[in-house]
Amino acid sequence: MIAAPWRCGVPDWLTVLIVIVVLVILLVAIWWWWTHRQPTVVSGPGAESAAVPAAAGAPGPYGPGSAAPLAGGAAPSGFAIKGNSDSMLYHSPESPYYGRTVAEVWFRSEADAQRAGFTRWDRNKGV
Repeated sequence: MIAAPWRCGVPDWLTVLIVIVVLVILLVAIWWWWTHRQPTVVSGPGAESAAVPAAAGAPGPYGPGSAAPLAGGAAPSGFAIKGNSDSMLYHSPESPYYGRTVAEVWFRSEADAQRAGFTRWDRNKGV
């Protein structure tokens, strides 16, 4: 029997172990992608009806004055400040990054964002 050139004298048990390890790594990568992928953006007619608003008066994810985004990332009524949970920065409408920032949380005011531990977007700009 002629040995396969890619085996290079590797014993059968080691080949099986390598295949198992590669499959486990692949499964973990798929699981990670599945759990960390971005949510699908709902747009078009009826997109607003897909949003499930929080109960009136109930505090949001960062306490009073905060709210989770509606379907498609839209702002709840009365909320204009975008918060980024990863950087803990908030963006007001005058921020040059406001348009491209995806709000992970919305705030009614800058004071509400600061109370929740968020910092203004220009904190390192000397403003």
